[in-house]
Amino acid sequence: MDIKINYSSKDPIYLRAYDELEKDGLINSVPGKGNFIKSQDPQMVKEKLMVKIEDHIREVIKLCKLGDISKEEIIALVDVLEESDD
Repeated sequence: MDIKINYSSKDPIYLRAYDELEKDGLINSVPGKGNFIKSQDPQMVKEKLMVKIEDHIREVIKLCKLGDISKEEIIALVDVLEESDD
């Protein structure tokens, strides 16, 4: 089931947001009809998130190499941050 999204603004911020949502496959824009939220398969959502996480982890690895920070130190940091979010 698709849900129609209505917006009347031609504000660049709205347009950019809708472009990003469409690029990420979350909405479908139909000229003359509107924008529709796509149904999402949970596995597909997870895979998209894993790709984004992978990109961030690559950046972390680069920073670790610059600062001579070990994998163990990063894992310990992740553990601390995860506990603080609980």
